[in-house]
Amino acid sequence: MNLNLAKKRIKFSSLDEIAPEEIFLDSLAQKKENDFFEKKFEVPLSKNISRIFFAFIFVLISVLFINNFRFQVLERDKFLALADGNKFIIQKVRAERGIIYDRNLRQLVFNQPSFDLVAEKSNLPKIEQEKFKILKEVSGIIKKDFATLKKEIEESRGAEILVSENLDYQTLLILETKIRELPGFQIKNNTVRDYLDGEIFSHVLGYKRKTGRTAGLENYYDEALKEKPGEILRERDAAGNLISQKIVSLPESGKSLILTLDSQLQKKIYEELGKALESAGVKVGAAVALDPKTGEVLSLVSFPSFDNNLFSKGMSTKDWELIEKENLLFDNAISGGHQAGSTIKPLLAVAALEEKIISPDKKLTPQRGRGKSLFGIVGTQISFRNLLIGKFMV
Repeated sequence: MNLNLAKKRIKFSSLDEIAPEEIFLDSLAQKKENDFFEKKFEVPLSKNISRIFFAFIFVLISVLFINNFRFQVLERDKFLALADGNKFIIQKVRAERGIIYDRNLRQLVFNQPSFDLVAEKSNLPKIEQEKFKILKEVSGIIKKDFATLKKEIEESRGAEILVSENLDYQTLLILETKIRELPGFQIKNNTVRDYLDGEIFSHVLGYKRKTGRTAGLENYYDEALKEKPGEILRERDAAGNLISQKIVSLPESGKSLILTLDSQLQKKIYEELGKALESAGVKVGAAVALDPKTGEVLSLVSFPSFDNNLFSKGMSTKDWELIEKENLLFDNAISGGHQAGSTIKPLLAVAALEEKIISPDKKLTPQRGRGKSLFGIVGTQISFRNLLIGKFMV
């Protein structure tokens, strides 16, 4: 190939000769040189733009430095406490409230398992559409008005809101299967007081509500009956995984309470007093039975009565309106305001019997319109013999 090109050399008048391949090489080199200068050509920034850029970088670094100084120095204790709060969680271990028995160790009060649905505002979805969807589904499950549920959660100042208490079995099953799909909601185990024959013992035992409010013996002996929950300290990593846990304190159940009441006698007096009041057309009455040797209260009955299970397990508006209207919470046995002079009547009866002025089987009929009789019963015949043996004593 070189021989052929050599024969085809171009001759000039000068002594220099240019070979054909040199022409091609020169054109290729020139093209590469032009491309190089085009690609490497740069336009320098103006001084104003450079100053603005460096000022922006300086401000950004200053802000980051100031915030870092504030977080790690000025507010160190605050954020350290928040970090520890996220890292360490104290879990309560439930304990049982004390049991109440009658004099024959018959259990009058039970601790019944209960399940409540609560909402945690901080864990609810931040996006309104997702939040709306979840609240709508929850309201349908627990059969609660959506607007009411939404208002309760939004207006509550607490971090945790009781949405529905004492869930029934069917609702509980549905929530158990869907609770993972309902962020911000959780099911909590609880206990409620279950009172045996509520209306018969309500004025004596009183009640204990989930809110902690108590009445009757539940209130008077609250310090003895009150349980003390245990505590477990759980440590988590940044991802929320459990690292370790240790027992801080063990749960302590409340002490049991044994009363002087005889539950069978209480029932009998309640039934008989109720019949006597009904036959006399009277709604209000009371009866107390005491042990004449020790003074122990064997029975204490007040009419009208109420079911104290309504206070521990929840009641409707209609139930509360009836309690208020009929004044059912008033204990006629201890708060009836009976005249103190009536307490002398048994002594007068004893004196009359000793002097043989009257027979032990003589019966007296209290006059109507002159207040209550010894038992709050007007127009009912009472045997002196029954009175003296302490079957009925007020």
